[in-house]
Amino acid sequence: MQSTHNQIKEAIKKKRRGNLFFANDFQPFGSGDTIRQVLSRLCKEEFIIRLANGIYLYPKINKRFGIVYPSIEDIAKAIAKKEKSRLIPTGVYALNKLGLSTQVPMKVVFLTDGSPRIIKVGKKATIHFRKTIAKHLAF
Repeated sequence: MQSTHNQIKEAIKKKRRGNLFFANDFQPFGSGDTIRQVLSRLCKEEFIIRLANGIYLYPKINKRFGIVYPSIEDIAKAIAKKEKSRLIPTGVYALNKLGLSTQVPMKVVFLTDGSPRIIKVGKKATIHFRKTIAKHLAF
């Protein structure tokens, strides 16, 4: 029988580089504490990168630019997919995506029909999920 560490590492290797995954994805391999410990060790080995609490990246490495990080929108979409919820960008981020503003916000706000929360990504960027009714998500 393989150790939990090796099972999780092999499961990550089967995914494409640049892929986002969550700590919950490895529930079949052991308890929550064990999984968090293994993921922490893999981060120390620089095999994976912790983007936010419970969100990890199997890094894609470019020879010229180094590690290629996912965009804030990719992270938000991965969270929405996991929760089976819908997202709509709002505020300055929406203006930037439409090309109406050149400012890139550090606080990105999405309307969602999932759970409201704030996720800190890196040292400065945050993703805010604000709860709304389904009527506001229909277009």
